[in-house]
Amino acid sequence: MEKEEILDFDDYIKTTNFRKWAFRFLIYLILLFSVGLYSFPRSLAASKMENMHLFYVLGWILKIFLCIGIFFTIMMIRNREPRDYKYWISLFGISFFFISTALFNFI
Repeated sequence: MEKEEILDFDDYIKTTNFRKWAFRFLIYLILLFSVGLYSFPRSLAASKMENMHLFYVLGWILKIFLCIGIFFTIMMIRNREPRDYKYWISLFGISFFFISTALFNFI
């Protein structure tokens, strides 16, 4: 039998790179958080209630992205992926956002 005739699907199974996705969601968190920090003083100066609804929705989007980032970080640790800069930055970044979110929600 030739190599092409053997049905070996082990080469075709894609493994998810969890550290890449955790790093991406950390970047999304940082970008959305900076957008909120940039526009918050402007909305206070305008004092419109429409802007407060925007921040409410933005807060929920940030929490959803944080939960997804936590999931990918846990899967990254569980699968013992190689430890490069994406691993460490996403581990510390997601941990920082989780701790700060937990502290500010309960204070």
